[in-house]
Amino acid sequence: MPNGSGAISLVEFSYASEATSELPPSALLRLEAQARRFNLEHGLTGELRFDGRSFTQVLEGCWSAIMPLSARILTDRRHGSISITAFRPIPARRFTTWSSAGFGVGEVAALRSASAAGNLRFLPLVPRLPLEGDTENGRETARATT
Repeated sequence: MPNGSGAISLVEFSYASEATSELPPSALLRLEAQARRFNLEHGLTGELRFDGRSFTQVLEGCWSAIMPLSARILTDRRHGSISITAFRPIPARRFTTWSSAGFGVGEVAALRSASAAGNLRFLPLVPRLPLEGDTENGRETARATT
């Protein structure tokens, strides 16, 4: 929407893209942390999603922040087959903050500040043994012994 001088003050930039290569978990964590920090510092709202192969992102903010960021995203080699879904002035924000999904951030949030994030490894899930007081089909199970 134009401000008093006729300039566009608030814009939305959104896109979908394919990851050009498989990104290791440590690279995804760095990407998410860098995006979160940059967007907070520049007053950007929206969301970034990654499903293991594809990125989708909606960014809202002032033209002067969105314009150079969109150029950086469009030339980032981690993105292939970029499809711009919106690049337009907006009258108001739809998002109150910036968020992300699909980066394993919830599971490894404690590792964000770890200096060894580049050595991040995921362990397979191991079934847990029933413990005293657990119920199975409505009946209590015995204490597990090892």
